[in-house]
Amino acid sequence: MGSSLTKFVKTECACWTGEPQKQCLGVDVFGRPFREPGKCRVLERKTCGYFKDCVLGPEDYKYPHLCFVKDPAFEKRVRSEYRKIDNTVIQADARRCSDCGAALKPRQRCCANCKKRRREKSYRKARENQRSKRNS
Repeated sequence: MGSSLTKFVKTECACWTGEPQKQCLGVDVFGRPFREPGKCRVLERKTCGYFKDCVLGPEDYKYPHLCFVKDPAFEKRVRSEYRKIDNTVIQADARRCSDCGAALKPRQRCCANCKKRRREKSYRKARENQRSKRNS
């Protein structure tokens, strides 16, 4: 496991107990259990919803971790290491949809939802033009 991700989990995850237990508490910040206490899933190279959503947070989060502010390269390393475990984590330099801001796949101009919405809008406009030409 990469040292950046391990260091980040041990310093920033609220569920990590540290010495001497070295285990995950399995409860979120509100005290609700999200899994059984025991070994840290991230350190076992498994996905953890709590870590992804609450500890790592979204790429464009308004209040990023202080360690990410001090060292943006560290953030990139942590995210790329966790992306090897969970590929749903958005890449830092990912292209975004101009309409909604969703991450785009390679060779994609806009996300699937906006693509559908644009296609419907274009179809309506074309139908409207055809009707106006018939009525003229």
